[in-house]
This record gives sequence, C-alpha cells and structure tokens, in this order.
Amino acid sequence: MVDKNNNFISLILDTIHFILAFLIILLAILVYLDAESNIMFFPIIFICTSMICTVQIIKVYKGIVEYKYMRAAICFYVSIAAFFVLFALISLVSM
Repeated sequence: MVDKNNNFISLILDTIHFILAFLIILLAILVYLDAESNIMFFPIIFICTSMICTVQIIKVYKGIVEYKYMRAAICFYVSIAAFFVLFALISLVSM
C-alpha cells in the first residue's frame, strides 16, 4: 500500500525514470543517424539504462511497486543493472 510519504518518492522516481528514458531515446536516435561520430553515446546509453534499473530496485525496495516475488525481482534488476554497467565499461574500453 502506498502512503503519503511514498507518493512523493514515487513521483520523484517516476520523473527520474521519464527523464532517463527520454535521454536514452534521444541518444539512440542520434547514434542511429550517425554511428561513427556519435559512438561516445553508447556508454552513456548503457549507464542510463542501468540507472533506470536502479530506480526500479528502489521502487521495489520501498514497496511502491509490488511484485509477488520481491526478492527475485530485486535480484533480476540488480543483475540487469550490473550487465549494463559491464556493457558500458566494455564499450568505454573499446573506444
């Protein structure tokens, strides 16, 4: 159940999620238009995706989003976030 304290936190987390998603879409469009000159956006896209997973982890942990298996959901989002951080590091090294 969401109380008044979690409503404000939920609003902030949803706003962060929206801004990050908009940024990912914008950067992906720029990379699609000219991949060679915008190759530096790949690590930023992967880090932003990892940050979206982190926002989801906070939502699950705070109880804003309810899943039947909370521990499994948190483990899933942590593994996806770690995967995207690793992918960002690989793309940074390969630049």
